[in-house]
Amino acid sequence: MSRWILSAGLLLLVVSARPASAAPIIGQQLFAAGGEVVVHFLGHTAAFTNELYLFDPSDLTTPLGSPIFTTHHTGVHSRTSLGTFAPGTELVFGIYVRNTAHTYFMGPGGRNPDGLAHGAVSIKTAPYGFLRFAPAGMTGVGFEDLYGGGDRDFDDLGFALSNVQPTHVPEPASLLLLALGLTAAGLRRARRPPA
Repeated sequence: MSRWILSAGLLLLVVSARPASAAPIIGQQLFAAGGEVVVHFLGHTAAFTNELYLFDPSDLTTPLGSPIFTTHHTGVHSRTSLGTFAPGTELVFGIYVRNTAHTYFMGPGGRNPDGLAHGAVSIKTAPYGFLRFAPAGMTGVGFEDLYGGGDRDFDDLGFALSNVQPTHVPEPASLLLLALGLTAAGLRRARRPPA
């Protein structure tokens, strides 16, 4: 019995240590990991003109300043610093589509006028649209700018961020502690004499 528990614990550790999936995650939220957040403009494929803004998560009606980037006006690979954010601060980016006067936000679809997610996050540099051009160590983000979800390729406006963490990816240290805790609990239980 104890060998089975030890094997299960080691298997959990190995599975947990695999790299995160490179496929973009639609509807993902982003949180600051702590430190300076730099935004790197990757480009766009949209015919519409889109403006990228940062919003306060508690007030999605007013952006926190002027546009960060504007498609058709901002040069590809332009960079700008958004400043320093405490770890765990949600960063809600939104695009304002000049041609339709709609604004779409990162995160769950309920934030958007059509009820659909319009942002996708690429955890690793991935062969997915121009998000694959995200600089090493940065998280790629792509937006869809059409009401109803458009073509769902999330390449109407793309950018990369430093010092951010998507919500669904547990830290490797946390996974390691969980695996070791489960293994230790299983070994302890296996050694206990029957009642």
